[in-house]
Order: sequence, then C-alpha cells, then structure tokens
Amino acid sequence: MKPYFEKPTQLFLSALLERDPEKRLGRYADGQADDAVDIRAHPYFANIDWHQVKYRNHDAPWVPRTKGPMDTSKIDSAFTNEALDETYVDPKA
Repeated sequence: MKPYFEKPTQLFLSALLERDPEKRLGRYADGQADDAVDIRAHPYFANIDWHQVKYRNHDAPWVPRTKGPMDTSKIDSAFTNEALDETYVDPKA
C-alpha cells in the first residue's frame, strides 16, 4: 500500500482487496440484507450519514461548474466518445 494513503484508507482498501472471498469486505454473507452493510459500517466512512445520502439530503463535497444539465465537459472523453454498442444495457431493466 502506498505510504501517502492515510491509515483508514489503507485499511479500507486492504479489506476490499482481501484475497479470501470469505474475509473480503463487501462479501454477501448469509442472512445479510445486502452486500454493502459491512462497507457502510467500516471506520473509513465514520463521518457519513447514510440516511442523508439515501434521501439526498446532504451537501456534495465538490460540485463541478457546468453550463447546464447536458454539459459533459467534466466527464472523461474516454466515456463520452464511446460508441453506443460499447455501452452495456441491462436487458432486465
């Protein structure tokens, strides 16, 4: 792990990258409602109020300046130049 990462970040990334799927952060455990429970509970996210996030009642830490809702200038051109046949569409949606 790179030394410039703060300790909580190192611990979080190490837990996500655990080789053993049974020990990996984010695994889907039996009886668990969803696979993000242990991720949300990790100390890395201690300052996050997930209830506010869910209902979008929080302020974003950074909001880019745009020219309007269709402005894609802040999105990497690797994505905006992608052909439609390269874009995955979920057939169940």
